[in-house]
Formats: sequence, structure tokens, C-alpha cells
Amino acid sequence: MQWKVRRTLAFSIHELALIVGEDITGQDLLPVFDMFLNDLDEVRIGVLKHLADFIKVTLQYCFIWLIFFHFVMVYF
Repeated sequence: MQWKVRRTLAFSIHELALIVGEDITGQDLLPVFDMFLNDLDEVRIGVLKHLADFIKVTLQYCFIWLIFFHFVMVYF
């Protein structure tokens, strides 16, 4: 996928999260969100600009993901 497409999605992923809801966002959009955080600066800016909006929808999954990530990094 070209960076311009990823940038457009990064700027609107929080809106997609509101539409599909918390469960689908946590399962399907959170990995994409994470990928965008590790992308080019142009893409990363879009994600960071709407970070609070995205977290509002995925609060439960963000905590689970952070705990899991911490567990994997500490013990593996």
C-alpha cells in the first residue's frame, strides 16, 4: 500500500473506530493503528493527531494490549 493511502487512513482511523465499535476496533483496527505508529512520519502524524479520539473507543483493548505487550517484552 502506498504511503499516501496509509496517510489518509491514518488521519481517519479514529472515525472508522467510531463506526465499527469497540470490539471490532480492538480486534481489527488496533493492529493497523500500531503499524501506522511505526510508519513514515507523514503517516504517524495522522495517527498521533487523533490519538485521544482513537483511545476513547479502544480504551479496554488498549489496556489489554499494553499489558500483553509488556508481558511479552519482559518475559520473552
